[in-house]
Amino acid sequence: MIAPVANPERTGTWRQYLRRLANFATTEREVIFAFVFSRVLIWTVGWLSLRWFKPGGLASSAHGKLWEMFFRWDSGWYLAILNDGYYFHPGHESTVAFFPLYPLTASAVSTLFALPIKAAGFLVSNLALLVAAILLRRLALIDHTDRPKIAMRSVWLLMLSPVAHFFSSFYTESLFLLLSVLSFYAARRGRWAFAGAAGALLTATRANGIVILPALAWEAWRQRREVRERGTPSLPWPVAWLALVPLGLISYMVYLHFHVGDALAFVKAQAAWGRILTVPGKSLWVAYQSNPNAYASFFIGSGITSLVILVFGFRHGVRRSMLIYTILTLLLILSTNLLEATPRYVSVLFPLNIALALATERSENGFTAVIAFSTALMALTTALFVCGYWMT
Repeated sequence: MIAPVANPERTGTWRQYLRRLANFATTEREVIFAFVFSRVLIWTVGWLSLRWFKPGGLASSAHGKLWEMFFRWDSGWYLAILNDGYYFHPGHESTVAFFPLYPLTASAVSTLFALPIKAAGFLVSNLALLVAAILLRRLALIDHTDRPKIAMRSVWLLMLSPVAHFFSSFYTESLFLLLSVLSFYAARRGRWAFAGAAGALLTATRANGIVILPALAWEAWRQRREVRERGTPSLPWPVAWLALVPLGLISYMVYLHFHVGDALAFVKAQAAWGRILTVPGKSLWVAYQSNPNAYASFFIGSGITSLVILVFGFRHGVRRSMLIYTILTLLLILSTNLLEATPRYVSVLFPLNIALALATERSENGFTAVIAFSTALMALTTALFVCGYWMT
């Protein structure tokens, strides 16, 4: 019997893939370690909390599986979308308030890999976080090529942020973070088609993703100016690719127009929760009055802390396009009279991580103190969240 002869071309191709994979793992080993360390820490805190503390009103009885621990609060709305589709009842809380990309992605992964939908959402969130962290490190290195410490500190600050458990939950945070970082990374590399496409997916994930459009427009203008200053031919203005960004939002509005008869149903559904636009300064006072407890301090504190870190961003040279994105997002957050979701909305503003990394670059003790305080808050919010207590 003659033994089959291996195809040398196929063997060589597989060796190249394995070599590239090994090189990639070596390059990103610290990011991968930060991801694994932070997730294991959060999962351990969650598992112990369910066994040590009294469960709250929304602590599921089925928390034996890892992904069940992080299926809380708004997760149920996304599951309702997958089970029953979108509906809108004027004046009442409705599923149309939640945008479609995350539940669609979870459903696709569930179907493709024959996973329970909750497990699929858990997988989507965690993989999106890992890829986002890898891109964040590379994005930070573009502006700080000779300062790799800044890039990795940005990743650690992201992974151990005060509400980092949302990045492993059946929530949009990880996907939103990935798409925003990807859009900026592609723009900084001059790949505007990718930047526009990522922006379109971003606006199909959450409505406030639309604020990335003026930030990308500024980035395009800045790149053209930098090219002219070097005396090289001007880059084409990527208007066509920037026009992709609103398509996610527009597509959802068109769907709502034909499905429920109101393109702005998602805005009206948010109003049923009491979330309406108001004067930015007034929102802080409303939050304090409506939440006269420790939660009010947490919501207000997260907004104020973000503004302070933003000042560091201006002082330490964070890219202006990223600061524009951060400013507009914070302005939008502080312009609603309901600040309950502020901590998790702020958690995806990756320029704040870069700004804080720059601010603590020369102080090991300062960075350690920030990480320690943030990790302690993360443990507290994780315990509250998995035990079913109200947490943003």
